[in-house]
Amino acid sequence: MTSSYNYGMQAEEAVISHYKKLGYALIKHRYKTPHGEIDIIVKNAEAVVFIEVKARTSPKHHEFIAERQIKRCCNAALHFIGNTAEEYSEVNFRFDLAIIIDGKINEIIQNAWVCNY
Repeated sequence: MTSSYNYGMQAEEAVISHYKKLGYALIKHRYKTPHGEIDIIVKNAEAVVFIEVKARTSPKHHEFIAERQIKRCCNAALHFIGNTAEEYSEVNFRFDLAIIIDGKINEIIQNAWVCNY
């Protein structure tokens, strides 16, 4: 049996691989800030994408991400932007939600939420 940690890491690796195939470059994996953690940060010519990965063993009929978790992601993204403003000043930012069910990418929701800074 795979531990929750290992299951989550495998899910994140699958998402990283998916975005790399689409031409994105990995900036950070498990970016930790005082405000929280962002699972994955990738970029291409147009955007820096903050990705929250939700891995489940089966579909569940409830929200995949709670409002407080969205707020933590937004605050962590602000921390990243504040520390890298010069490097990424010419690109857009967005938040994607990757849903992994039973070890496979089930859905990726681009622009899953907007942060009201």
